[in-house]
Amino acid sequence: MVSIIIQVISALETKFAIRSGGHKPTPGFNSVGGDGILIALQNLNSLKISADRNTVTVGTGARWRDAYIFAKKYDKILVGGRAPMVGVGGFLLGGGVNLFVNTWGLALDLVTRFQIVLPSGATINATPQNHPTLFKALKGGLSNYGIITEFDIPTLPLHPPNNNTTYNYRVTQYTPTQTPALLQAYTSYLASPATNTNTTVQIQCTSNSTAAFFGHISPYPTDPPDFHRFNNITIDTTLIPQGNADIVNTIILGIGAAATTLGNWVGLGFSHRVVTLTNNSSANTIMAECYTLFLNASKTLPGGMYLTYVPQGILPSVVDIGRSMNGGNLFGLERVPQVWVDLYMTYAHTSDTAEATRIVEELGREMQGVIDRAGAGLDFIFPSTAGEGQKVLRGYGMVGGGGREEVERVAGVYDKGGVMQRLQSGGYLLRDV
Repeated sequence: MVSIIIQVISALETKFAIRSGGHKPTPGFNSVGGDGILIALQNLNSLKISADRNTVTVGTGARWRDAYIFAKKYDKILVGGRAPMVGVGGFLLGGGVNLFVNTWGLALDLVTRFQIVLPSGATINATPQNHPTLFKALKGGLSNYGIITEFDIPTLPLHPPNNNTTYNYRVTQYTPTQTPALLQAYTSYLASPATNTNTTVQIQCTSNSTAAFFGHISPYPTDPPDFHRFNNITIDTTLIPQGNADIVNTIILGIGAAATTLGNWVGLGFSHRVVTLTNNSSANTIMAECYTLFLNASKTLPGGMYLTYVPQGILPSVVDIGRSMNGGNLFGLERVPQVWVDLYMTYAHTSDTAEATRIVEELGREMQGVIDRAGAGLDFIFPSTAGEGQKVLRGYGMVGGGGREEVERVAGVYDKGGVMQRLQSGGYLLRDV
């Protein structure tokens, strides 16, 4: 059916948009006006497991909640979204930060097969052996070549293979007064070359409080040594006490679902802005200044608008996995500790979109200025959380054969008529670079 649709669209020169889960409601990205066609893929949600139970085939329209529950029936887990309601397709194509990203890498890098329908109507199964150039180009190429309909994702054991090792976690909450100390400890955690890659710390700040997820895959019944630097920071509230349990029900479905309420999720409007910094010697000052800018901006927001600040730390292990797994990706990341700062605004009315976007973009520029003055900036912009108008492809590095030039070269082979550029409503497309 997707093949027929894209051929008709191409023949009629009709504007279109593609939607899998619709979690990223940036205007025009997975929506289109009355003069176009929306290709909604939510019914392409099939789930199949291989005979050896080492691979799950997932339709692009599936939600991670359903994929996790399906894999668990076979004592397996999948590396996927932290929020269970997120769709599979957009999450994977955008990169895929997960709860244990330092251990597992970006979810996109683990995919072993992409099924893609080209604008010509042809369906291709791209793997490291079959169409290897397209396979690699899909790891960062977004929707520049065609419509992805299916993924093969490797499974992991529901319980770590070492009987003395478990998935451990806790979630604590801090006041705005305590948050600067938390961020300082976080930059120290990221910058240390001794940090164990089986640990993860993920932070989400609102104007009223900050929540921190501490997770580790280890035999430690309590915190591993990497978390000791956080112990002197006064905790306002323990949201979820230290524990180890079923990673699917408790950590991914439980904590993941709870995380959506820790921010300020109002209505359906979001506006994202990503600023990226190298976690160098000035990172402590940068993080503190950016947090202050965030708090100041939050104080003057119009009614019904709420800002959230998420400094997503990335260890070099994530870069290593991306370069080595299944032929690498196009991101071209530098092998340094880094923080992908995500700003997002929630608001109740679509009429507020322009103002919300203006506020977030202005705050993003102020934060970028702090980073650039410290000489700590990186060009990379994480696609999953980038904002409308950000030049994502321009930020791809050349390490490992990446870069927007490769996206352009591959698009010229698989979309000779330029359908995805001429007719697609929006997205991080070559035409916008």
